[in-house]
Amino acid sequence: ISSKVAEKVGRPSILLFGLALTISMIVFLLNWNRSPNLALLLTLGGLWGLVDSCWNQQISALLGILFRGQDQEASYANFAVSQALGFSLSFAFSRRFHGCLGGIHLKMIIILVVLPIAVLLYLSVEWRARKRGTFDIGKDFELLTITSHPEEAS
Repeated sequence: ISSKVAEKVGRPSILLFGLALTISMIVFLLNWNRSPNLALLLTLGGLWGLVDSCWNQQISALLGILFRGQDQEASYANFAVSQALGFSLSFAFSRRFHGCLGGIHLKMIIILVVLPIAVLLYLSVEWRARKRGTFDIGKDFELLTITSHPEEAS
């Protein structure tokens, strides 16, 4: 679904939407009084899944476009390793952060600081790729929606 939306509005718009929604949810969670409301928990889980799909799909799409025909598997593997490293570091430091600022609150504050920087870096990579003419947006969307192996469509 997000590939069709990205085709209409562009990857940067999807990422900025994801950034705004993530920041909104984290600010809400930081101020939430933790009342046991099942509908609210399910809504937050659904929104978090929506945002996660925005991040993963758009980053994967950009990697597929930038590394078309050259070590594409290595680029996806590096992305997966980076995600696993982030999860591992978060888990490893969870006991250390437990005493200060409630642990999870500190992690959310770290996300609030790091996430806008990460989105700016992503946008700079996409901007540089467009400037160099590394990809043609129309052709690349066609490749991503028709086949999972872009080199076959060329």
